[in-house]
Amino acid sequence: MGIPVPGLEVRLINSETKEEVEIGEIGVLQLSGLPVMMRYHKNESETKKVIYFDEDGKRWLDTGDCLSKDADGFYKYHGREKRNFVSGCDNIYPERLEQFLPTIPGVREAVVVPFPLDLEQNTPVYYISLGIGDINVDALEFKIKKVVKKRFGDSWKPEKIIFTNEPLKRMTSGKIDLKYYVDSCKQLGGITRSRKSSS
Repeated sequence: MGIPVPGLEVRLINSETKEEVEIGEIGVLQLSGLPVMMRYHKNESETKKVIYFDEDGKRWLDTGDCLSKDADGFYKYHGREKRNFVSGCDNIYPERLEQFLPTIPGVREAVVVPFPLDLEQNTPVYYISLGIGDINVDALEFKIKKVVKKRFGDSWKPEKIIFTNEPLKRMTSGKIDLKYYVDSCKQLGGITRSRKSSS
């Protein structure tokens, strides 16, 4: 994403401790300065969710975006905080997977949602729209699990992949209907294995 524009103060914080994260760590982006919006128009309740003042009286906007900063001061986007979930010992950033999966031949588009195993743990479920042509789904599933494990780690592997020949369901805005897939995922059965027992 580059570097901040002049006049904009930026920090990345741990959403639980509210402390700034170290270089290279992922944190929630907060902004302060003249370029920052004042409020949501005629929506005080939503404004209070994202605008607050710190102990020194400085005004901050909590963007809900997860970024990291490298040693040269450049920022990298990882996804939206509200979409992140915990699987095993890792924080999973679905948008990173959704950007990566279509680079695998046979995958047209993908959406990744959490299946709740308990109050704290989830496991990733992939909904994948297949590309055009004769695709061996079993071979594709094996490849997806192999490359995801190598690139992201074992906790990012799908516990279940649901393939479709149709495009993914979208809202009238054109964006993928995340609520539809989250609700659909909650209805799934047969996902009871712990991450330790996954192949």
